[in-house]
Amino acid sequence: MKLTISRKLLFGYLFMALLTLLVSASAIFHLQKLNQAAYDITHRHFIVVETAKSMRDALLAQESTEKKYFIFKDPSLEQIFWQRDADFKAGLETIKKLNIGKYRDNGFNNIALLHERYGNYFSQEVNLLKEGRLQDAMALSDSSSRAAIDEMALLLKNIQTGTDKAINDKMNFITSQSSNATNMTLSISLFSLILGIALALVITRNI
Repeated sequence: MKLTISRKLLFGYLFMALLTLLVSASAIFHLQKLNQAAYDITHRHFIVVETAKSMRDALLAQESTEKKYFIFKDPSLEQIFWQRDADFKAGLETIKKLNIGKYRDNGFNNIALLHERYGNYFSQEVNLLKEGRLQDAMALSDSSSRAAIDEMALLLKNIQTGTDKAINDKMNFITSQSSNATNMTLSISLFSLILGIALALVITRNI
């Protein structure tokens, strides 16, 4: 079939349209991956890090309140302890809902179990102090309660460390994808330019 000028122009336009779609599809694909990575960082990873910090603060506040109760035996300190207890549990639920990083149900369950035990230890200490058994209460605080606090603090630190690493990995991914997208777009654009020139020469040949 002999190609007339109009047919050459039509094929040329169709070819350039196809290349344009290819460039656009590539850009959209990379943009979606970048948007997902950015969303994970801002709406998940950062929240996990800040929540873990808040949980550690709540745990330290509970420990401080526990020690103060030994001195003052003030019922208001019990209320403060349980308020911080609720703050800690709320933070744990927040992290569980996000459910990211290497910590899954087992890690969360361990933290929840240790925190529940710590609350029970405090209740036992309060009862022992009310019975005048100061030495027994102090022994429980220095052994079981202390061990539970240390283990929870370590688990929370591991969550923070793992999430910080995930953030760095995502940032590296964004940098890599941005570079790849730029290089691919430039390559396709250059390829399109070369083919466009070649196509123009073919179309105008024998005119």
